[in-house]
Amino acid sequence: MDKSRLVDGNNEHAESLRLNHMCSEMSKLTCMSAPYNDTYIVCMDMVNEASRQVGTTINSLMSYRATVEAAAEAGVGGNALASAWAASGEVKGKMHGLMLGLLLVT
Repeated sequence: MDKSRLVDGNNEHAESLRLNHMCSEMSKLTCMSAPYNDTYIVCMDMVNEASRQVGTTINSLMSYRATVEAAAEAGVGGNALASAWAASGEVKGKMHGLMLGLLLVT
């Protein structure tokens, strides 16, 4: 996958660009999958799994955020923040693998 096409960052336009990119890719997948029952079933299975994993990832990100905020409030650094950063990398890896799997089908 061409990673240069991915929208990274948190600038004011990044979310809109990501939404546009994701809708475009999902539209391609939908158009390819809809004509045949077998491909429709595969597509819907992937969408359902993606929804489940996105929900899990959101929960992990919220937990990470709460950990960092609690550590900052308590004035704790070091191991607590290192664990939070490690969790963040794990979440990003899971999301990258999930999205890569969806985009490879297109």
